[in-house]
Amino acid sequence: MTDSLTFVANIDEVVYARKRAKTLTNLMNTCPIARSKQQRADIWHNLICLESEAERADLLYPVIRPSFSVDYGTKLNIAPSVIINRDCILIHSPVRSITIGARTILGPEVRIIAATRAHGPDNTDSICTASDVRIGQDCDIGARTVIMPGVSIGDHNTIPNDSVVSKSIPAAESPSSLCVESADAGVMEGEVESHVRRRRSPKLRALEDFEGANNSNCDTLAAKSPDSNERRGENIDALHMPDITGVAFALVAMIFSVFGGAKLQDLVAEQPNEGHGWDFSVAMGVIIVAMVVSLLMLTGEDLLQRFANRMPGVY
Repeated sequence: MTDSLTFVANIDEVVYARKRAKTLTNLMNTCPIARSKQQRADIWHNLICLESEAERADLLYPVIRPSFSVDYGTKLNIAPSVIINRDCILIHSPVRSITIGARTILGPEVRIIAATRAHGPDNTDSICTASDVRIGQDCDIGARTVIMPGVSIGDHNTIPNDSVVSKSIPAAESPSSLCVESADAGVMEGEVESHVRRRRSPKLRALEDFEGANNSNCDTLAAKSPDSNERRGENIDALHMPDITGVAFALVAMIFSVFGGAKLQDLVAEQPNEGHGWDFSVAMGVIIVAMVVSLLMLTGEDLLQRFANRMPGVY
């Protein structure tokens, strides 16, 4: 938490700064997208009182979707690569700053509160207190999140939706513990997700989840049966027959098929009441077996491998 400062909100300079910020933010919110980059950059640079001519010449400014509201505009240190979604409000002061690092995304209706009215019997409505708020690089702030005064959020953190962040959070080089107050669940402790993970596309995340689950299952099966690969190889080798033997079996199967077909033709030509039902069944069985054996011999190793993979005990 940063130290707070007090300021008087109703003096002329502060009132003028608020009116100026309101005019510029209204112009920014109503500025058509089709306007030139120069015009949009000028509005932003005037709002934050950017004085560096070199930075003004770069025409860099954050992506801001209307409506966007700030109190003063000064003391805003927002990187040009930041994305600020719709209906975000920055309540700040002319004496303390709000800093947002590069590539950070603010979700819709985020509230950053860096200034509040001072409390106490001797204070009036015109006395306010202000503290710095810092959000690091590559952060993802969920929709409707409220960030309280004096909070510092380290790099690569992801804040869930509907959170109230009242304590500083270290950089998330590894998942860290986050204390937030949800609108529905009250105070809870959860792990901060990696911002790098959240910024990837949904298709890429789904593919990584699928590959991760498959790798996890393979590792589990390998741990349960270390010799699974050897057993699979043994089963395939046991079923695999030499090429010469396969050709011989195929020829024998074809001979039996021809013999069975001839026998079946003779039986069909005879009278149906001659009592040759058993011979007919044998002939049909020979033909079916011959066709199956020929198929196995001609398809080769691929079909045998599939059969071996489905055998019980083979992982």
